[in-house]
Amino acid sequence: MEFNKGFTLKFAFDIIKKADNVVNSIFQGGEQMPSTNLEIAKIAIDDFKEIQEYMILAKEEHAEKTYAKLKKRYLTLKAILNVAGVNLTDIDEIKE
Repeated sequence: MEFNKGFTLKFAFDIIKKADNVVNSIFQGGEQMPSTNLEIAKIAIDDFKEIQEYMILAKEEHAEKTYAKLKKRYLTLKAILNVAGVNLTDIDEIKE
């Protein structure tokens, strides 16, 4: 299923899978585990920004199921960043 502007469900789910991999590597210590807390924070911040971009597109395209799935990952990353002490004031565009 393809929406305007080339936004596809597959693309959204690829982003969700990427966020899942980051979360899993943080909590399970897999091979992808970043070596420092700074690296972990940078990855989470980058993914947080990226997820928000796709949430905005999904909302514009009225892709409710995709938006809901992305929102779950957004909230997970937001919680991780809050625990890490990252100030989200300037980077949180969704604010949910």
